Amino acid sequence: MASSTMNEIPEAITCETLRGVLHETLTEASIKVPDEAAPILDYVAKLASNMCIVDTFHMFEWEKTVKAYILAFASDEEAVTSVTKAYMDKCEKRVVRNERELDIPEGEGEILCNVEFKLAY
Repeated sequence: MASSTMNEIPEAITCETLRGVLHETLTEASIKVPDEAAPILDYVAKLASNMCIVDTFHMFEWEKTVKAYILAFASDEEAVTSVTKAYMDKCEKRVVRNERELDIPEGEGEILCNVEFKLAY
């Protein structure tokens, strides 16, 4: 039985997996990827994996990373924007969410803000 560590990246959001998702998304949008762009796709997949790990799914952030690099080999900015959005959505669906039930006694009021805090050192 394989042991897992705290810092192990789930298979669904590894660089290798997300590179395949990116290639699939580009193909669906009929964007040709030249052979010379392989290192760019690898780098974009690594950036996407990192954004999945830190749970960053704001289009503004994905445009600064994914869109900016795809534009290096694709000229149709509108198509690249739609690819970026589709890729972000596909990546977000792959992230495992921890569902937590809140234990709130009856009659104690209502939840105004449900926030999960993450600390990093």
